[in-house]
Amino acid sequence: MNVFISFSRRVVTASVFVGLASPLIVTPWLAFPFVSGKALFVEAVVLVALPFWITLLLLDPVARPRRHPLILALVAQAVVLVLASLFGVDPLQSFWGRDERMMGIITIFSLLALLGMALSVFRTRRAWNNVLLTALVIAWANIIWGLIEHFYPVFWADFRGESMRVVGLIGNPIFYGGYMMLSAILSIALIPEIKCRIGKVFLIITAAAATLVTLYSGTRGAGLGLFGGLAVGLLFAAFKSPIRKARVGLLVGIAGIIAALVFFFVFRDAPFLKPVRELRRLGSAFSLSDATAIQRMRLWRVSLEGALARPLFGWGPENFDYLFDQHFDPLFLKFTLRETFADRPHNAFIQTMTDVGVLGFLALIALQIIFIRSVFRLRDSNGSLWVRSAFVSFLAASDIYLFFAFDTLPTLLLTLLVSGWLIVSTSKMIISSGRIYSRQASFVVPAVGLLALSLIIFGVIHPASALAAIHRVTATDPRTQTERWFGHLKTAASIKQPYQEVARYRLGNAVFSAVGDGLVPDDRASEALELGIQALRQSVAGRPRDYGSRFTLGNLLLLSAARGRGERFAEAEAEFLRAAELSPRRQSTYIQLGNLKAVSGDPTASLSYYQQAVDLDPQIGEPHWYLGRGFIKSGEKERAVEEFVRSWDLGFRPKLKNEIREAASLLFGQGRLDFTILLYQRSVDVFPDDAELQAELAAAYAAAGNAEAARAAVRRAVELDPSFAAEAETFLNLLDSGALSAPAEGE
Repeated sequence: MNVFISFSRRVVTASVFVGLASPLIVTPWLAFPFVSGKALFVEAVVLVALPFWITLLLLDPVARPRRHPLILALVAQAVVLVLASLFGVDPLQSFWGRDERMMGIITIFSLLALLGMALSVFRTRRAWNNVLLTALVIAWANIIWGLIEHFYPVFWADFRGESMRVVGLIGNPIFYGGYMMLSAILSIALIPEIKCRIGKVFLIITAAAATLVTLYSGTRGAGLGLFGGLAVGLLFAAFKSPIRKARVGLLVGIAGIIAALVFFFVFRDAPFLKPVRELRRLGSAFSLSDATAIQRMRLWRVSLEGALARPLFGWGPENFDYLFDQHFDPLFLKFTLRETFADRPHNAFIQTMTDVGVLGFLALIALQIIFIRSVFRLRDSNGSLWVRSAFVSFLAASDIYLFFAFDTLPTLLLTLLVSGWLIVSTSKMIISSGRIYSRQASFVVPAVGLLALSLIIFGVIHPASALAAIHRVTATDPRTQTERWFGHLKTAASIKQPYQEVARYRLGNAVFSAVGDGLVPDDRASEALELGIQALRQSVAGRPRDYGSRFTLGNLLLLSAARGRGERFAEAEAEFLRAAELSPRRQSTYIQLGNLKAVSGDPTASLSYYQQAVDLDPQIGEPHWYLGRGFIKSGEKERAVEEFVRSWDLGFRPKLKNEIREAASLLFGQGRLDFTILLYQRSVDVFPDDAELQAELAAAYAAAGNAEAARAAVRRAVELDPSFAAEAETFLNLLDSGALSAPAEGE
């Protein structure tokens, strides 16, 4: 038995250290390379070690975690999570999570299990110092990655999109900044704990480097968390320090931090800060006129409104999209269509209320109180005040950051590790003489092993296969690799796995984009549409309350109807109307209903739907644009011009070339040359290599009497397409003779 216990302990110990490496995991072959791999990796590691951990708990009383208020608080939160999931709007999504976040109950419980395993095999403060040091050594991979990104911007560019902010191996500057912020403060906390001089130097360098890349991430919440957390820690130390000079020095340090933040805010737009774009972003965190700040506060208002609708247990973990759809604010369309979808309120405290209700929020507050109480109970030792102050800083920094963001696997892992350190450091060393459950182990351990194996197959291997198939769909060009693209599409749709309904939704979107953009050969477009429609119908059947699946199914049916399946106009309209019931204040649904009626030959009905979109909030420009297009179809040109101008004045900027040209042509004919030129300028900004648009812009300039601009535009058209040379020469001759003039209004 002792050999079996020893072997189990070694497996669990190795598994904990392997699990600590999860922030390093990047899986480019999966649909969400920075998220999916990390979560599946932790789940797999925990499931492999689970039977051995259960063996330890049953056979070795010493391995059983000690009773501690922090453990009880974590268990209470876990119980509330389960209850909120059971009473939420989508229990399965709460359990497995969404594939782009992977923070469902199974992932959270895996992290809690990893903490439990660590508490079973690491029983002393010194051992936990080594655990935290290991976590910081692992963090160095992300530090180095971030430094390379900053000083060599072309590095890792394919994974950063259009952003120049560093993302490390986390994939998002917001979450990278939070992870590095906590790593910096944790390094500071451990300095008195490590007696080796080399270890202290390592921690000082780690703290400095992690601070640097936190700022390089350009994440305002992480930057404020870092400075604010340090200020709170210094304030705590000032109150606790018995030395007057030390108190004065600490208060001066706090004043310096506040002065630095005020400086960055006041001079955030100053030219001398232009090269340091990350610090300029930190200053803009206090600006209420910032577009991101406006959207965040609007999102918080909607989130609180939704929380009041289900106050006790909330909507369930990972179910925020249901809340957002039902309580959607039309003002979200003011900036971009992308802002009309959200799966988090970007405030962890509000998210707790929306996900798990009042009970969950109270459990979170209790956990934080117990965390601080544990910090105060740290045994006296050299550097005790330093350590206490640093952990106060850790909690304060985390809270400030989470006020603008939410926990991801790397940040939650670090927080749980710090909690484990506190549990061991504030517990009495007790050698348990508890009962050994050897008979029960012979039944329980095989059952746990079978369950773990099932979860590995169904919850890790199958999702990984499906996510890989989805990635292959989006990475394959259907124009040049048509058969391969269809093969990937069918494979991804056929894999049975926990995220299959969301996977089908993503496949439907992929088909809509590919067919809509003309990437699928015409003779195979109908086949692709049928596959997408079939996948989405299954998704809708599995998640009948999901707005996104309904809306995308309506789009695919509309596209199919426009390509010759006229009977599907009615089906598409039914899906859009059901989507409107699920999210009654989204303009996009009514705009698509208007487009459907316009395409099907009913312009009068299209005007009604477009007007509904406008009436949801007349201060949003995009619905006015489509109402103008509806007026064109119904022959009401003057009213169309009014709506186009109104749309532009409200800040909407169209992106579809045919829509821009149609509106510009109408405005040109109605003599509204100012807006005609604005639209064509917009079009050449979006499509800078389109010679026809340059030629049309030249004609508008000429009609407005701006000969110099007209010459420049026509020369650009000839550069892009030399076949325009003869027409350009004629145009320039007419321009020089004064024969080109503006059309009469209404012509």
